[in-house]
Order: sequence, then C-alpha cells, then structure tokens
Amino acid sequence: MILTSSNKKELVGVMEASIKNNYLFQFIKRDRTTFLKIIVRDNLGYGQTGGLMLYSTKKQIYIKDITLVSIDKKTAYFVFELNENYILSIKEFGLSSLLFRDMAEFMIPKTDSDKLKKLADCFAKEVIKEP
Repeated sequence: MILTSSNKKELVGVMEASIKNNYLFQFIKRDRTTFLKIIVRDNLGYGQTGGLMLYSTKKQIYIKDITLVSIDKKTAYFVFELNENYILSIKEFGLSSLLFRDMAEFMIPKTDSDKLKKLADCFAKEVIKEP
C-alpha cells in the first residue's frame, strides 16, 4: 500500500469499509503510527490542498493542510495521521459529513456512520493498548 507521495510501498495493516457513493474508509496501521485514508469518487477538488473537516454528531476533526490526491479521472484520496483521540471519537460518534476547503461537502448517512463506528471500534481494539 502506498501511504505517501514518495511512492514507497510498505507493509501495513488495513481495516476498511465502503460507504455511500462507493467511498472507501481505510484505517491503516504502520508500525506504531495510524492513518485514515478516505478514497472519494466525487470531484471534491482533485489535486487541491486545503482544510478537511470531519464532522460527527458531537465532535469535529480538522486537518489543516491536506491534498486530495488523484488516482484517476473519477477517484482521489486523502490520507492523514490518525491519533488515538480521533480513533476514539469516530468509534463513539461516527462521522456525519466531511467538508474540504470549506466548499465541497459530502454527507454520510446514519447507516454508514454506524458502519464506521463499528470499524473504528475494531481498529481501536487492535491499536490502542489499555493501561
């Protein structure tokens, strides 16, 4: 799997779920670092860089500068480091929408939000060590 623009392939652990519009959410673990990769099928601004806000019913996750990297003419992805608090927030509250560059918004249906909650729960059990 490719995580960075260096095109360096690395062995990683992945848990994924497909949601509305064939979007794909991948929770990724590489060594001690965790990432979230979101593959989108709508043109939210391919090749553009800006802020990405992930909304849930109670919390927000803001990534200040992220690029929507094109895969092909109809597909692109975001990938960013996911800290433990973000994983736990998604586990508890799911996600209701994402907003890129304050212009392109994608709404996530409740059924898909519930699916992401379950996925984050499974991922948390794998990567977060209880004290």
